[in-house]
Amino acid sequence: MGVALTALRIVGMGLTVLPAELCTSLPSLTLLSLGGNQLMSLPENIVELTKLTDLLLPKNNLICLPDRIGLMCSLTRIELSSNKLESLPITFALQKLLKVECECNSLRLLPENLNHLVSCTVVNVNQNKLIRLPKSLGRMPSLTSLSCAKNNISYIPQELSECRTMKVL
Repeated sequence: MGVALTALRIVGMGLTVLPAELCTSLPSLTLLSLGGNQLMSLPENIVELTKLTDLLLPKNNLICLPDRIGLMCSLTRIELSSNKLESLPITFALQKLLKVECECNSLRLLPENLNHLVSCTVVNVNQNKLIRLPKSLGRMPSLTSLSCAKNNISYIPQELSECRTMKVL
């Protein structure tokens, strides 16, 4: 049986690997904060943290996220700013997610199924390498704010202008 720890913060410690054992031994974890480390990847079994609501990973060296991240159905907050992410997995459609923070990465494209982020109100993808925005952004039912400055965007879909909930673009 795992420890009943609900929050774990390992910030600015130079951590290079998140041990897979951590994910199986802390089943009650709701907050995992690992900002300011040197993580390049996450263990595939991080999806076993089924109670996790907050996953904070800013200022690491993450290149990609686990393909099965979409199974983390309790996530309401994910912070991925200042990493080296080149893409987000197609499974990134987390229905309870309220905010997507992915600024200062190397994202070139966003998944086409972002409209499945039904609770998400804010998407921040400033300072990436985006060349276009997906049509699905305009179909996100709760989106109120989209920030995409300092990219290489040459295509903005008409669907964004039809987004009834959008207040800040």
